[in-house]
Amino acid sequence: MTSPNNRVHIVGLGLLGGSLAAALTRAGFIVSGSDLDKTLVDAALAAGIVAHHADDADVVVVATSPLSAIDIIRDILKDENENLVVTDIASVKVPLCDAIDDARYVPGHPMAGSARRAPEGWDTTMFSDASWILTPHEHTAPSAIAVVDQLASAVGARVHHCDAATHDRLVALTSHLPYLVAVGLRSLLPTDSTDVEPFIGPAFRGATRVADAHRELFMEIVALNRDAIAPYVTQLAQQLARDLEP
Repeated sequence: MTSPNNRVHIVGLGLLGGSLAAALTRAGFIVSGSDLDKTLVDAALAAGIVAHHADDADVVVVATSPLSAIDIIRDILKDENENLVVTDIASVKVPLCDAIDDARYVPGHPMAGSARRAPEGWDTTMFSDASWILTPHEHTAPSAIAVVDQLASAVGARVHHCDAATHDRLVALTSHLPYLVAVGLRSLLPTDSTDVEPFIGPAFRGATRVADAHRELFMEIVALNRDAIAPYVTQLAQQLARDLEP
């Protein structure tokens, strides 16, 4: 592959960014990567999932927290390269779409991940058969959307398009609320000398698995998407109350 669109730079080599680097490299892309944590860059280089340089990359994937992504994307888009395409993988889209209006920016969110941490959790198959949601705004260039479609499809994802508000409303239910429920359930475990371990089975482990995910990142996401999450919290509490009625 020699097309500029097959040279990708990934900003942020955490769980998703590193896994995407691995998946794209396996798919034949030339991938470079950067991260504030130099140990992750060194690990990615050692694993062969990023190259030392891909300065001519016309595709940049920002795989950082949402608030960090806003400033990073704005800075990248100062480049006057008309062929540049920038996308991200943040799990909340309205704040980014409201902050960035550039034809070369394609907001995205792969519905993938795990409770593991990088670099041990990097997984070349993480995006296989996963949904990858794109929420382009009205000014996004069709050619830029096509580039990100190609990138997502190349790692085995199923691409879907919707508006940012619909995305945030639906992931509030399918992703953000389950995290809060998992954290809440785990917080109910006894803190005294009670030996509760023998009483924990697959149901509790499964329900609390995502509580091991990156807490700081998830709390930032929850804060940004609070308005979409809150109605579901109310509905869930009401449903629990009804279920407990005699």
